[in-house]
Amino acid sequence: MKRVALLLLAGLFGFATLQTAAAQTGSHEVKIDVDKVNTISVDNTVSFDITSSDIGSEVTDETADLDVTTNAPNNRKVTVQTTDVTENDASLKNVSLKVESTKNLGGTSNEVTITSLGSNSTGSPEDFLTGVSSIDEDDVPLKYTAEVNYEYDPNQTVTFTVKYTLTGGGN
Repeated sequence: MKRVALLLLAGLFGFATLQTAAAQTGSHEVKIDVDKVNTISVDNTVSFDITSSDIGSEVTDETADLDVTTNAPNNRKVTVQTTDVTENDASLKNVSLKVESTKNLGGTSNEVTITSLGSNSTGSPEDFLTGVSSIDEDDVPLKYTAEVNYEYDPNQTVTFTVKYTLTGGGN
């Protein structure tokens, strides 16, 4: 009987040990936070050298490009505007300048008129690319179109500073 009791006791102890070892678990949470990424930059300088045969015609330049990165899942947009113009009023009203993207980024691309012939002013921010979300695009081609009329003073130079801004969708 001692043997049976001893065997029973050893069996219970072994079973308890196995149960305790098998039932032990651990867990924890792994949290991933990602910073918002919203960057935009423009590469290259655009320069128009308009000849006498170009006056009164549109001349294009596609040497500049745009780099846009955002991880925002909501619709974002890129606006464009002139922030500085070095000129005299007589020259500015004899120049037209437009810009457009020749690459679709999944939304809508609009041609934006920065200034038009006969105007002495440049506009406020205008929608350039809309419906943009979660992209990392480099070298998005920018197509600038310029036109001057015969009243443009060839002794003057008009220089525009063009600003691109990534907005919307929770900056």
